[in-house]
Amino acid sequence: MTRLVYFYLDSNPSKNPEIAFSYSPILERLSLYQTNLESLPLGRINSRMTKLIISDNPINFTPDFPRYFPKLEYLDVSHTNLYSTESFLPLCSLKSLKYLSLDDCKMKNLPPEIVELEKLREISFIKNDLSSFPYEFYTMKLKLINLKENPFSFEEKEKLNSAFKKTTIHY
Repeated sequence: MTRLVYFYLDSNPSKNPEIAFSYSPILERLSLYQTNLESLPLGRINSRMTKLIISDNPINFTPDFPRYFPKLEYLDVSHTNLYSTESFLPLCSLKSLKYLSLDDCKMKNLPPEIVELEKLREISFIKNDLSSFPYEFYTMKLKLINLKENPFSFEEKEKLNSAFKKTTIHY
């Protein structure tokens, strides 16, 4: 399978789903939704991977994680444990990221380091516990923000609408 470019292994619980990363050196898209993935193999750089879906897995992100995915543009980590700021911080170093899905991650706060995602254009926070954002978030150049099922006040929504006038925001 050395010519494998797209690999979707969704909803196939496995004893070692991380092996999917080693199937092909030219792998560009990998989807491991609900596969019991607990950690990412960080032994080799996935230099061609642009899309990674690892949602609904008991995964923990290490600070080294971004270094092994230098061209990652699309990341879906929905339904994972990102409720603490520390668990989210490694994601802020993904310099090529354009799309990030964080749906139902039980997030209450967002770290100011999110501003380091300079290329990020679309972000989804559906069904979290967010009620405000750090100042730095309002300086980002986002095109789409999904905020459905979050406890935002009317004032906070007005602040978002004012800061992101050209952005599509879903409440």
